[in-house]
Amino acid sequence: MPEPDEKMAKCIKTHRLKPKEVSKLYKTFQRFDKARTGVINFNDFLKSCEEKRTFFSDSIMECFDVQIDENGCIDFSDYLVFLVSYCMFEPPEIQKLCFYIFDDDKGGTIDAEELKMLMNTLYDIKAPNTVMGNAKGSWQKLEFSVDLKVDFEEFESMNHAFPWLFLPAYRLQNNIMLNIMGEWWWSSRKRRLQNEKDMLNAAMEKKKKKKEQKKKNAGMRHIRKRMGLIRY
Repeated sequence: MPEPDEKMAKCIKTHRLKPKEVSKLYKTFQRFDKARTGVINFNDFLKSCEEKRTFFSDSIMECFDVQIDENGCIDFSDYLVFLVSYCMFEPPEIQKLCFYIFDDDKGGTIDAEELKMLMNTLYDIKAPNTVMGNAKGSWQKLEFSVDLKVDFEEFESMNHAFPWLFLPAYRLQNNIMLNIMGEWWWSSRKRRLQNEKDMLNAAMEKKKKKKEQKKKNAGMRHIRKRMGLIRY
């Protein structure tokens, strides 16, 4: 297995991956790197997961600072970062990612055209074609404010009310999980990571309360000392 570079090391630390887990993920990488060149074709990887390379998948890679070379290939470091970062996302984080990618000026809102572009990109629809079926029905039911802009809270509400609009973003994650290690493997790691975070937060909260109690006790001792002087 390649020596972890800075990017891979950060990913391993952030998601608390064990050496055995990294080794298993490297074996999945080798399934695509049959010639042992150290790189795999990103499009072939997605095709094996019943997906294909789109502007959306490339935008995800860009958000994770993953480099696709001129031949459309990635090395194990970028494979691990993309795979783990996206598969460890919970649904609200996928929503935030979608919103962030299409919020061009990063001003906290996207307009109706950007929203439509997001939907068409997710469904890989090229103009002048439009989405069909449930996605089209959902789009036609959307209501916009006068300025035709949507903030993230409204975006969340749309996603909740009309799940067909952005379904491919969740399907991409699900298909990758199913084909790489299996859904249970990823779900168990999400639970473990959340449990570790909860334990850490609980320990920090306990430490904070202990510090506050210590400060309070010190204050009470000072008050008792002054009261003792008054009594005297």
